[in-house]
Amino acid sequence: DVLGLSECLGNSLNLCTDNNMAGEGIKKLINCTTVLMFRNLSPMNALISLRAFFVTITYKISPALGRALDRLMARLRSSESDTMSDNVCRGSIKLQFPNSRGKCLDKTLKLCENGTVVDMSFLESLVSYNVCMMGDWLTTSPLDNMRDFICNILRATKVLFDGVFFVGPVMYNMLETATCE
Repeated sequence: DVLGLSECLGNSLNLCTDNNMAGEGIKKLINCTTVLMFRNLSPMNALISLRAFFVTITYKISPALGRALDRLMARLRSSESDTMSDNVCRGSIKLQFPNSRGKCLDKTLKLCENGTVVDMSFLESLVSYNVCMMGDWLTTSPLDNMRDFICNILRATKVLFDGVFFVGPVMYNMLETATCE
């Protein structure tokens, strides 16, 4: 957390509390990152760091594509390639989702771990997630699985869409209380 993003973001990425919305949290993350880059760095270094951030996001989608993009952008700048572990991987910013199966996400949403870039692509993470979910579903009772599934949908719709559009707030609270507790 080199730039002080945690302070700027506050609790906006904790989608489990404070009635935070995913869209608002993502907008705040983009805004904080951009503003703090230009506030703490020279304009040229801010652009270079944003480039490194973009390369790392691409790397998360496809490591091969990320490496190629990194090399291409480094050539355009005529310098050595920056790595996110040098620039940003010095602390963690917590992002929490209201989902009882979150443990199966493992490294899917991680960009950095212990100061180095996580080199697991989304495809590898997806396979790992499905294996974990299958194991979880096979070792949990059908009633608990159904309850978790409904609860996860309720919580996700509240976070993403500020409630379930086809039920009012009172009915939503009743459903959440009956299902999630």
